[in-house]
Amino acid sequence: MKLKPSFLLKLAGLTLCSLSLIQDVKAQPFAYNPNDVFIGFRKTGANQGSYELVVNIGQATNYIAMTLGSVSNIANFSPAQLSDAFSNYNNLNFSVSGGQDGGPPPSGYPGRTIWLTAPRINVNVQSTPIQRDSVANQLNTTGEIISVLGNAAILSSGGSSNQDNNAVLVREPAGDPSAYSAFVSGQSDSTISTYQDTLKQSIEVVTPASFTSPVRADFYEVRPTTFLDPHTGLTSGNAYYAGYFQLNTDGTMSFTRASTGSTPPPAPVLKITRSGAVNTVSFGTTNGATYTLYLTNSAGLAQPVANWPSFGSLTGNGNTNSFMDTTTDLNRFYTVIAH
Repeated sequence: MKLKPSFLLKLAGLTLCSLSLIQDVKAQPFAYNPNDVFIGFRKTGANQGSYELVVNIGQATNYIAMTLGSVSNIANFSPAQLSDAFSNYNNLNFSVSGGQDGGPPPSGYPGRTIWLTAPRINVNVQSTPIQRDSVANQLNTTGEIISVLGNAAILSSGGSSNQDNNAVLVREPAGDPSAYSAFVSGQSDSTISTYQDTLKQSIEVVTPASFTSPVRADFYEVRPTTFLDPHTGLTSGNAYYAGYFQLNTDGTMSFTRASTGSTPPPAPVLKITRSGAVNTVSFGTTNGATYTLYLTNSAGLAQPVANWPSFGSLTGNGNTNSFMDTTTDLNRFYTVIAH
């Protein structure tokens, strides 16, 4: 966890006096546990106000363990607390983040698993999935995430417990070097949310200038690459989609667990062309869906497709995509499975 310089000095000073140390610990209401996730609220650029908000919403695994398709209201903050921090809900950024820190990971999880949201462009269409990354890269992101929580606790210790400063919520001064934005922002652009560019995409949803209908942020469990994800059966590629958080116009929020009854992407229609020794398999894609190419020769047609060799996978973007197979074998059969 990175503590900002002013607070490092404060902590150093406290070691000189055991009495002041005891008093400061007693005055620290905000707390967190390993593997907690939190909501960060802020406004950026020309819309920046006086405050930001960090809300601890508990263990990440609690959301993964919810019944498929179920909905849970987020009760750790209220519209009144949101209104204490922001004069209105227009142009409001929010994201949900969590990271497996240096302590023991949850049972069955590899170290440096992270949990992140991705904004929906269309409220009814799932976002492009977050991509899994190496342990080393996810360690960097984890450091920024844990720093948000650690510095929230330090900022919280400077005031008395009240509606805007308690065990699960702290209202932070916007622009403070220890506040949420200092960590979630890009290195050179404070309006994006890439955790100091340790991520390749922004994680925040931004409400419109006239916030008249709900917005959604998709929630992903991101295990490091090389480790098997039991949900997807993969060791790399798309992170596991767990559901979505919805912020309503009245300032309330809910989480909807993804359902196995979700509509799958339509089966792709293939077009196969050959040029020289290259077979090109083209097909239309659905944004965010995963497509895997399987191939065989005539001898393999008697086998189930699951037993055919896999050529590779790609993530759909709503456009026509292609696989290219270089082969001298004129006896070749292809199928593409979408999921």
